[in-house]
Amino acid sequence: MRKSQLLAGVFAGALCASGAFADDVTSGTSSVGRIDVQGVGADAASEPGAGLMIPEESAKQKSTVTRAYIEEMRPTSSPFQALMMLPGVNTSSDDAYGLSGGRLTVRGFNSDQMGFTVQGVPVNDSGNYAVYPQEFVDIENLEEIFLTQGAVDTNAPHVGASGGNIGLVLTAPSDKFGGTAAQSFGQSSMSRTFARVDSGLLPTNTKFFISGSETHAEKWRGEGSDRRQHADTEVVQKIGDESDIDTAVLFNYAVNDSYRTATKAQWQTVGRKFDYDTSFVPLDTNFYRLRVNPFKNVIAETTAHLQLRDNLRLTVEPYIWYGIGNGGGATVFKESSPPANYSGFGGELSTGTKLPVDLNGNGSTRDSVLFYTPSITETYRPGIQTNLTYELDNHTIGTGFWFEHARHVQTGPAIPVDNIGNPGSIWGDAGQLVDQTTGMPAEYRKWVTINIARQFYVQDEARWLHDSLKTVVGLRLPSLERDATNNEFGVPAAYNHVSKYYADFLPTVGANYEFIQSNSVFADFTKNMRAPQNYPLFDNPPNMSQKAETSYNYELGYRYQTKDYLVQTAVFWTDFYNRQATATDPESLLTTDTNVGATRSKGVELSAGAKLSDRWSVFSSATYNDNRLRNNFLAGIGTNGLPEYLPTKGKTYIETPKILASLGTAYAYQGFFAGAQAKFTGVRYSTLVNDEKTAPYTTLDAQAGYHFGDVGWVNDPVLTFNVTNILDKNYLSQISTFKNNASNVKTAGGTVSGASPLYMLGAPRTFSLTLSAKF
Repeated sequence: MRKSQLLAGVFAGALCASGAFADDVTSGTSSVGRIDVQGVGADAASEPGAGLMIPEESAKQKSTVTRAYIEEMRPTSSPFQALMMLPGVNTSSDDAYGLSGGRLTVRGFNSDQMGFTVQGVPVNDSGNYAVYPQEFVDIENLEEIFLTQGAVDTNAPHVGASGGNIGLVLTAPSDKFGGTAAQSFGQSSMSRTFARVDSGLLPTNTKFFISGSETHAEKWRGEGSDRRQHADTEVVQKIGDESDIDTAVLFNYAVNDSYRTATKAQWQTVGRKFDYDTSFVPLDTNFYRLRVNPFKNVIAETTAHLQLRDNLRLTVEPYIWYGIGNGGGATVFKESSPPANYSGFGGELSTGTKLPVDLNGNGSTRDSVLFYTPSITETYRPGIQTNLTYELDNHTIGTGFWFEHARHVQTGPAIPVDNIGNPGSIWGDAGQLVDQTTGMPAEYRKWVTINIARQFYVQDEARWLHDSLKTVVGLRLPSLERDATNNEFGVPAAYNHVSKYYADFLPTVGANYEFIQSNSVFADFTKNMRAPQNYPLFDNPPNMSQKAETSYNYELGYRYQTKDYLVQTAVFWTDFYNRQATATDPESLLTTDTNVGATRSKGVELSAGAKLSDRWSVFSSATYNDNRLRNNFLAGIGTNGLPEYLPTKGKTYIETPKILASLGTAYAYQGFFAGAQAKFTGVRYSTLVNDEKTAPYTTLDAQAGYHFGDVGWVNDPVLTFNVTNILDKNYLSQISTFKNNASNVKTAGGTVSGASPLYMLGAPRTFSLTLSAKF
């Protein structure tokens, strides 16, 4: 009786703090960019592969994380963290809670080379294809995450995917009214409240859910914090037995104080506490309050699934994505020689001479003045995609069209900083420094990019030999027109406005053959394309010769699939041309796009899952990836007129471990559940010439919890304990900024100076506790 009253009181308190409640729900439906959800167990221990595998019949290498695994993760986790155990995946997070973003590579492809969708909506940045996983969705609302390691789906809406695609699928509203509430606490003063309510199926054949969360955590090193508010909702209107209209809106508001990257020498000298300055001194550009990352965005989509005939189905999905935010930053201006690219305030002459200007209004023009100089990006991104599927005998023929019109505005204002280091506005929208001559805001960049994306596709999926053989033949024709307007001061008229068009024909051919019951082989060829980022169009002069990346992906694999055992292995070979390596300087916030030429990746991936008993399930994966540059890199032309070729031919590509391995397990018995995940990451190089690298490392995470059963009016209260990096490993988690060479290299054109790569530091051991319940 006392236990009943105590637990009911605890969850009533959590419910009051949350303000709403929700319930677990049933699987979703398929649509453009989505797949059918077919969970096979109630918890990770009941699924072969501990929630990290499902039976597949795709002609390509594919992996899936199910809701059973997601439910046992720390609730603050990002989709990148959910993918950590899968074959080919190397992922890291700036913080243990996943609130500050992170890094993901798959077979050496960076996340900005992967196509990401949420409910079928493309969410890569329209300018540089970056992915911000902490913004998309609360993981309690995710049914599954799917990944294709090399081949982009034929109907996927992407112009920037050369290395596969990843899709996030929401858990649909439940047919039954109910709710859930959860409260989490953890180290670094982490606190998170989540609540969801499901309407149940109403008399109008409508159902919906609405959820919200609020999270706060202090940074684990240095000063500052991560603050996040998030809301998701989905409404499904059924039309007859086989049609419906589905609308989803996802909103995110976050303000994160950034973590500072370190050179290897800084990490070795200072240790894992290296970060931005915590005490302000005049002209300190590395004060933590100036290194802030505010961002807000909303994704809204409506999908109509219309069964026109028994063999004809139409899907139409209009959507809009809006976001605004910046990455912080600071710059010191000298009043006697103000920067040329800040709208020429101070009366810059055409000869390049700069006249002194009084920036702080004290009557002197000899001061140095500190300004907050954020890199602001604002994007309006409406689009629509359609998919028509026709079944004819043993063929399923699909065709469709995607159109998107994105307006991408990038600015760089100067905001005054007070005498204790606070910027006038972290959003950069108030108190901007104004050019005294023109009356316009002084900005180091003033760019507008109109990105018009189109794609037509057609695909035939056929079944033969009593459905034992499945063949897929498809073609997609993506195109991207970038219209760039550069309004920076001093940009020549000829460079003020440029346009560039990119397009390609991308075929795919594949087959999956079950030659003996439970045993199948598959093979696939897919060509992928990634149009260049928008940055080259704002070079001075614009780089109009930058070519699109193309990759040719070949896979051959085998699957063994039964009720209790799943095995999938594949050998892969990828030829990559005009590969773009992107690096951002965290101090200047300048981004460079480097064409490193051709690379070749070849290797093998293995994943296996087993349900050893009703209580115990295991998963393991292993990857061998030999990813090498196929040419020497031209660093420049020396003073003697000869080329400066760096010896990169045959060198391993940056941030691509040759060996990855993972082992996970899940156990459940009479309400108790537990699991553990171990991940090994091999050596990674941080320079093109391979003269600096990171040491291999292994991390170990675990979770444990207990289902108390129904207690009074509280259904299934659950207490979950999560710990990451149990061994408290001190390691370099990601290569934030690569360099061509770390040491000086002699070439025919002269000596090419080396520079130190920058790294993000791995978070320490972190504990958290979550109470959740259904109602």
